[in-house]
Amino acid sequence: MISIQIIDKNKEGYQVIPQPIRNSGKIYFNNQDYEKAVLRVFKLNGQQLYEETSQVDYFKLHISNYPQGLYLFSIQTKNQTIKGKFIKVP
Repeated sequence: MISIQIIDKNKEGYQVIPQPIRNSGKIYFNNQDYEKAVLRVFKLNGQQLYEETSQVDYFKLHISNYPQGLYLFSIQTKNQTIKGKFIKVP
């Protein structure tokens, strides 16, 4: 069986799959030139929880140890900053 998944990075320039996230997921974003990108994950109060660097067009999230709730993130490259959110469920 072949499975195809369509990644629609919508007008915000990203897509979180799955949404909401239980233990792990991916954030896809526009990075056609494969520039260095930095992902930062924050609590709603602004406390930074995580930072990772990549040169592809997605980040893998491993958040099984995060409490349930809403989280904010930013992805920064040389040419853009993308801001978004995801929900963590038990």
